Amino acid sequence: MLFAGLSEVAGSPSVLIETDQQSLSIEQVRAILIEKYPAMEPLLKNSLAAVNQEYADGQQLVSESDEVAFIPPVSGG
Repeated sequence: MLFAGLSEVAGSPSVLIETDQQSLSIEQVRAILIEKYPAMEPLLKNSLAAVNQEYADGQQLVSESDEVAFIPPVSGG
């Protein structure tokens, strides 16, 4: 799942990642997305990650059935 500017860059609020690996870390998922969508790098590097609607750090492993979300920083007033 991608939110705000990330979904705009990808052209969709969600992206499916296919891999041969049993699991990936959040940082590996982030790297795959940056490789696929280079323009997303500045936002993605500063985004919070969540797995199954719980905030997660970059080392957390995710598997096929997990939902991963990236939430970029927002500002407002």
